[in-house]
Amino acid sequence: MVEREGSFGDREDEQDDISGIYSIDVAVRVRPLNHMEQLEANTVRVLDDKMIVVLDRDKLDGGQDEDYLRQGRSRERRYAFDQAFDDTCTQEEVYQATTQKLLAGVMDGFNSTCFAYGATGAGKTYTMLGNVENPGIMVNTVAELFERIAADSSQIYRVYLTYLEVYNENIRDLLNPTSGYLDLREDPVKGICVAGITEFSTATVEETMTLLHKGNHNRSVEPTKKNETSSRSHAVLQIMVEKRQRTT
Repeated sequence: MVEREGSFGDREDEQDDISGIYSIDVAVRVRPLNHMEQLEANTVRVLDDKMIVVLDRDKLDGGQDEDYLRQGRSRERRYAFDQAFDDTCTQEEVYQATTQKLLAGVMDGFNSTCFAYGATGAGKTYTMLGNVENPGIMVNTVAELFERIAADSSQIYRVYLTYLEVYNENIRDLLNPTSGYLDLREDPVKGICVAGITEFSTATVEETMTLLHKGNHNRSVEPTKKNETSSRSHAVLQIMVEKRQRTT
């Protein structure tokens, strides 16, 4: 994820000219085991909210590696991240530790990106969208964005969005699926953009969520062995915020 205000923790020792302006942070979230995985030992641990440890399965519960050439050697692996969440963390905790701080930069005119990457069944859709009881990053971001807009009476804001899907290397407009496949074009003002995609203006959280649910309903879904409701596509929600000084 790309943000304007430094990393998850402010790095005061950075003295370069772009310190605090551009940064990339990587967070990892460990999902709960599914019913098939619970039959085996859980080998993943989270340490200090920043490190993932993958234990040596052969060493668990005092077991010994059957390969005598590997006895005495550990195949434990450790991976460090800017932030690591275990399987008990909440949607709100993930949002507050990652995406919430992007909003200040967005409202100041900076570009920010948050995306989820992982294998099918890893929990990408749940983390980004969530459900009614546990809203994900997209929902929480939209809600707080409009809260901040409502609290700023000195500016006039315009919010509009697009929602697209990339599936089998084809681009579809999820909010206007009848438009067919779309192409990438280079615009002299906008730069690289999706030609013909529909931009919807929205003024409230409710309007935005209606559009989001509409787009999700149009996503490509196909079951896999790992995930019966796999979305099987990449969905990109782009929110644009424009503001100008309110005149008296």
